[in-house]
Amino acid sequence: MQEKTEIYVSDVHFPYEDKIAWDLAKAVIAAVKPNILFLGGDIVDFYPVSSFDKDPARKQDLQKELDRTAFELQELRTLVPDAEVYYQEGNHESRLTRYLWKRAEELASLRSLALPELLNFKKLGITWIP
Repeated sequence: MQEKTEIYVSDVHFPYEDKIAWDLAKAVIAAVKPNILFLGGDIVDFYPVSSFDKDPARKQDLQKELDRTAFELQELRTLVPDAEVYYQEGNHESRLTRYLWKRAEELASLRSLALPELLNFKKLGITWIP
């Protein structure tokens, strides 16, 4: 049986990540080339749909958050093209669902608004763990 190497990453909070820490994480992933990459939640922040009070100066465009996260996921996939990649929903990812339930419940059932669709998990070969 071949030994497997796993790297676990969580709490990145795109687009508010610590750039030095994120660059280091990507460097480790590139060097180790794990068989399994586990993204343990809170990879994207979803600040615009948070239920907490928001600083207007920090209010980010939701699409920009999603685009940035999608870009970084593609970068990760490039670093480990053959790895199994898992993405577990964290409380920040569930902000979108909670927002839809509270403010647009009629839209909550749309598959196209589910995070795996918004971030193109199928194309990237990422397994979603709700």
